[in-house]
Amino acid sequence: MLALPVASWAQSTGAANISNAASNVASNATAKSFDDALTDYFKAEMPGATVIVTRDGKTLFRKAYGLADVEHKTVLQPDMMMRIGSITKQFTAVAILQLVEAGKLSLNDDLGSVLPAFPAKGQKITIEHLLTHSSGIKNFLAMPGFGDIADKPMTVAEMLDFFKNEPLEFAPGEHFAYSNSGYFLLGLIIEKISGLSYGDYLAQQVFSPLNMRHTAFEGRERDAQRRVEGYVRGSNGIQKASPISANIGYAAGALVSTVDDLALWDQAIAENKLLKPASWQQALRPHVLNDGKSSNYGFGWMSIKIQGVAANAHDGIIPGFNSFVMRIPEQKVFVAVLSNDGRLNPNSAYMAEKIAAIAIGKPFPEYKAIQLAPEVLDQVVGVYKINAKEDRIVSRTGSQVFIQRSGKSKMEILPYSVSEFFVKDSPARIHMRFEKNANGEVTQMVLVQNQEESISPRTSNQVPTSAGTPGGGG
Repeated sequence: MLALPVASWAQSTGAANISNAASNVASNATAKSFDDALTDYFKAEMPGATVIVTRDGKTLFRKAYGLADVEHKTVLQPDMMMRIGSITKQFTAVAILQLVEAGKLSLNDDLGSVLPAFPAKGQKITIEHLLTHSSGIKNFLAMPGFGDIADKPMTVAEMLDFFKNEPLEFAPGEHFAYSNSGYFLLGLIIEKISGLSYGDYLAQQVFSPLNMRHTAFEGRERDAQRRVEGYVRGSNGIQKASPISANIGYAAGALVSTVDDLALWDQAIAENKLLKPASWQQALRPHVLNDGKSSNYGFGWMSIKIQGVAANAHDGIIPGFNSFVMRIPEQKVFVAVLSNDGRLNPNSAYMAEKIAAIAIGKPFPEYKAIQLAPEVLDQVVGVYKINAKEDRIVSRTGSQVFIQRSGKSKMEILPYSVSEFFVKDSPARIHMRFEKNANGEVTQMVLVQNQEESISPRTSNQVPTSAGTPGGGG
């Protein structure tokens, strides 16, 4: 078959068509790479996820997987609403910063003076301490009695009573300790200063200006029919998640949204909408603790790296839902994964990071397991020192090899070369190599977890008889 020279083809059809055709091919190839990276994790008859990837405000990929309602076999659509859990905190933080810019509040204001309903703790707790999880206020989710109220129709006042009298865990500003209680209090402050309910304030001052029509405080959606059922995996298989009062999550985790609205949110940040540029910069910048160390958390955003590139991210975990959002400013890339499977495995963070890495042209390695003879596998068996108190034990059972950190259960590791192993679909992307000396003896393990290397010298080639049973953790 003869091929028409490109120059002649361009003259006959127009150079613009060449550009458009090439662009479409590239776009289709990119979308396929995202889909290929995700599709094997979802089953058509199970709960799933909605996903979006954008660059500079333009959608590169948008798709839904699985079911919105398992019982009625309702297929999940990309524009359906889900609970976003702690992603809510970003919106709470912006509401506070709006009040600060309006001169109605200061980040250095003492909580006691702004919210007298919260008992004095003998320490100055500032608004900034609440925003950055450095207040020392106990996280109500971690309190022993929380399980007794989790499925009750609580009021905001009742929730405040639940944790307000707890002593501080540390002096404000001394440490970072994730606390939903702090963001709960920020919701009360928004209501007191603005004179509006938390949900109404966000609707009027954040969602409406940005045309986020499908984001709302749960129970106040404009079209509640588009909200998806949440599921958990239990002993009886997939089940609907138990209901939880929106007032429990409140300003720490009670919003519902869609991937489309969250993409609008990212664009608002990029364009400095709602806030002055300096306020956005402060929200995204990691907070510095009293000792000068970074906490890697700003105002509702974590600071992370994807393949060495700086990113801002946050997860959202609430019964029945597992979500993650990430923005990579340098590449103008945004990714959101919202799942209605509360026990999604691998989780939404893993999937979001995987496709974000593809979007910035630095995909994570894809390891393929190989089979090795038992005598080759035995070469890595032994004890590897982490520190003075902890070891990692590598053991073999038949054709399987396991790794186990002190005090944790076993994880299977799969070989992809004679000296390199990985953990399948590990959220921390755990993989390792076993290094040998000149005599061919393994002397140390170099383990990579969350893109950070650690070296563990081998102290024995024997496995203690106390090694545990397969499970998770390494």
